[in-house]
Amino acid sequence: MPVLSDSILAVNLPSGDRAVYSVPPHHVNDRPGTTLAERARDYGTLLATQFGADWYRPTATGMKLIDDNRTITLLERATEA
Repeated sequence: MPVLSDSILAVNLPSGDRAVYSVPPHHVNDRPGTTLAERARDYGTLLATQFGADWYRPTATGMKLIDDNRTITLLERATEA
């Protein structure tokens, strides 16, 4: 039986910043009354948030700056929700 992997989705936040979430496959499917961006925020795991030009990842004590260019490139290429 094949295992479905999570989708990596970028969401534009009301502040104008962006967040990238890992969303389980069963939450990616259409549900009446919700958008994919809403489902990503509600059911996904936050991987990173972009504030201005900088990307941060969540930690147990707050947010940590991401300074690895390859990671930043991957985050910026995430599919828009």
